[in-house]
Amino acid sequence: MEKFWVAALKYGGSATVGAFVAYSIYPAIISSPILKNLNSTQLYGLLCLISVLTFLICTLLISLVTKKAQSGNTITITNSKVRGGITGGNRSSGKPE
Repeated sequence: MEKFWVAALKYGGSATVGAFVAYSIYPAIISSPILKNLNSTQLYGLLCLISVLTFLICTLLISLVTKKAQSGNTITITNSKVRGGITGGNRSSGKPE
């Protein structure tokens, strides 16, 4: 199922996924006995609200997942020339300190 959603996001974008989710749950919401007193305009407004909220939630989740964790050390060098080689990493002997 995860591959399906990855492909859906890749080819359709988050708006398409949000629209699909809203379209799939909208009939269940309309048939709810709690909403029997709403007219068609109010139900349409509810669909729009669900679509917007679903889109925002998808966007939030995608942004949380795609952010790369900043771990380790960061070195920023500006206006410098490097002569020779640069070696990065841990050059310990493998023994715990």
